[in-house]
Amino acid sequence: MGRLATVLEAHGVVALDTNCFIYYLEGGPWAVELKQDLFRPLEEGRFRAVTSALTLAEILVRPKSLGREDVCEEYKALLCSYPSLGNCPFHRGSRRHPRRDPGQVPHSERRMRFSHCL
Repeated sequence: MGRLATVLEAHGVVALDTNCFIYYLEGGPWAVELKQDLFRPLEEGRFRAVTSALTLAEILVRPKSLGREDVCEEYKALLCSYPSLGNCPFHRGSRRHPRRDPGQVPHSERRMRFSHCL
């Protein structure tokens, strides 16, 4: 287990920004470390994470600009496959995330709802 995994697992919930997903999905310089220390432990439920609909929109910019709807669908399916990844609602004009504890948010609200994101 790498240093990143150790840090992530020390927290109950972490917020993931777009760059984590892009480096991983596009095979950037940190892809191997992100797979081993972030995405695999997340998939195994060793910690919980949240991201936003804005993140999904940003991830889809490149494949959409290339006309790669197949890649867009693959990315959406991948994000839905992480049971420990929740959706922190993004509200236009909002500068803060909701103050409620992510553990208190019903599971149905934590799952990414891609139909609402696009």
